[in-house]
Amino acid sequence: MPRFLTATFSHPRSNITKMASGEPLNDDDRTPWLQALNDAAFAMQRTNKVSLIVCSALKKSYRDILRKGNPNLSFIYLKGDFDVIESRLKARKGHFLNPNVGDAV
Repeated sequence: MPRFLTATFSHPRSNITKMASGEPLNDDDRTPWLQALNDAAFAMQRTNKVSLIVCSALKKSYRDILRKGNPNLSFIYLKGDFDVIESRLKARKGHFLNPNVGDAV
């Protein structure tokens, strides 16, 4: 199991298609993805002393899904200015996320 997982690439095809078209995801879209990340966190904690999953678990309910059965899971909150984040999204090359999806990701 890897020690580092960029969760963006763990989305199902339907979510990637939505985000690429600029359509925001809803809770129903995110739930299976978060449950898969929960499983990944469970496996990673058993094979690595320290692991990192990078994802936008913006709501407490999302973090609760990730935390279920993973008592040693910690979260790091990175806060950034919306304009700075938007400019960085627009500067990315070769990524499926449409920067016009804004704060809905």
